Amino acid sequence: MSHTDPDVVAVRELPPGVPDPSDESVSRTWRLMTGRRPAPARVWSRLLVPVTAAAMVVGLAVGAAVVFRPGGLSFGAGGGPSDEKTSEPNLAPPSPEAVAALKAMASTAASIPTTVPPIASGQYVFVHHDGWVVDAGASSESATVEKQDRSYWFDPNGMLLRGVRFGDDPADLGNDANVPPGEVGRSVEVPTPEWLAQLPTDPARLVEVLRGAMDKDAPWSIDHQVWSEMQDFYLKCDLLLSTEVRAALLTAFTSLRGITSSEITIDKRRLVAIRHTERGIGDEILFDPTTGRAVGRRTVDVDSDVTLDPSSPVRLDPGVGYQAIWTQKVVDELYATS
Repeated sequence: MSHTDPDVVAVRELPPGVPDPSDESVSRTWRLMTGRRPAPARVWSRLLVPVTAAAMVVGLAVGAAVVFRPGGLSFGAGGGPSDEKTSEPNLAPPSPEAVAALKAMASTAASIPTTVPPIASGQYVFVHHDGWVVDAGASSESATVEKQDRSYWFDPNGMLLRGVRFGDDPADLGNDANVPPGEVGRSVEVPTPEWLAQLPTDPARLVEVLRGAMDKDAPWSIDHQVWSEMQDFYLKCDLLLSTEVRAALLTAFTSLRGITSSEITIDKRRLVAIRHTERGIGDEILFDPTTGRAVGRRTVDVDSDVTLDPSSPVRLDPGVGYQAIWTQKVVDELYATS
């Protein structure tokens, strides 16, 4: 790797107080240092992108400022070939195992009456997120795992982020406050309880709604965009889904191309991981098969050659670079946890 590489220079020359480098730049720099291919750019930056730990991955000291936007975190413009539209979209039919798992969870979800908690003015959806991210440093042969304890407070009117803590430390909210009021309650990115309640319960119609909200000119395929967006959607909204909508979503996913599944165990808890893979990156949503609820997410590099150090505090499955489990509840005020 050249010391004049633009990503390295951009990070090295950051003055104090400037926001972190883009997640794409951090990832590309890591790949350059480890001799691996660049990570693909994301259509939406992620709410759970492990930026602080990713900065440690490349061994560079950067500021802690972050900028939020609907659906995720934004760290500035991307760049490079990963911004190009993929020429190899994953158009494989959903695997039989994934279809069977989704239908089974849909049936389970439909059999469990769900009471959507009422949310009064001034209340928030509180999400506690217990996450881990792989820190490979300058070598892929001795990676460790870093803890990511996150707390989020969402305004149900658009599920906009109003409070966040990384461990005990608050972080900037950025431009979530700048969402035009006319956009709220009109899409999967800025839903309201009312918008969620009116979602179609016909799975065929529901998948049309999800696909129709995606960007046809984005670097990723439509179905990969859907799945990536659903990762953030479930983090914020699972608590607010009715029995009928929850079951319809699970059934609708059986129409998505490129979907696969596996059974995993986290903290002795059996979960079903539904994955969409594109450009060598697998985005997973983790479901509890006993309820059909989404309880977490993972990101998997299918070509990873990283080996975890035996001293790491947790063991992750091969290729997992990021893993999180969440819990949700309605709280009466900002920064309340109960």
